[in-house]
Amino acid sequence: MNGKKLEDKPDELMATCDAQGQPDGQSIARKEAHKSPGTKHLAVQVLLFNSDKKLLMHHRHSRKIGGNVLDVPTTHILAGETKKEAARRCLENEYGVREEIEFVELPGFSYEAGYEDGTCENEFCYVNVAVFDGEIKPNLDEMESQPIEKSISEIIEELKSKPDDYPAWFHETMRVFRESSEFKKFK
Repeated sequence: MNGKKLEDKPDELMATCDAQGQPDGQSIARKEAHKSPGTKHLAVQVLLFNSDKKLLMHHRHSRKIGGNVLDVPTTHILAGETKKEAARRCLENEYGVREEIEFVELPGFSYEAGYEDGTCENEFCYVNVAVFDGEIKPNLDEMESQPIEKSISEIIEELKSKPDDYPAWFHETMRVFRESSEFKKFK
């Protein structure tokens, strides 16, 4: 394992949990949590739509675990942080969104993914949906490209035809989203 991808905020303390997403009151350093086989920890994804029903996406930075794929704002829930606080921090950090926006929280999911360099994902990820039409100020330290807009039908087709263009967790995020009542608002 070269370990390079474990150097992104390696000492950040993340909340750990069981396979059902129940916090266990413990925390672990990011670098340690992502060494295979990993330690289950909490994460959150934000499906940020505009009023034209387009999802904002970006290419995940190559230096990040699971990088070089299309993704949405994604972060870990830090020790002592709520899901909502993590989602807000993520939007501000990745897209420069500081405005108060309303999140609809969907159920989460547990998943694991291993990578050839010995890093892994072992997370319970919560899904949030929000609508925002304000200015996006992308943080290019967090992503490889300016955010792009995609329709849900386009994403669903690409998940079938080009599944490797998206991270493992995003496939699950879309499954949770498609099973929710929020889905019909954006298709």
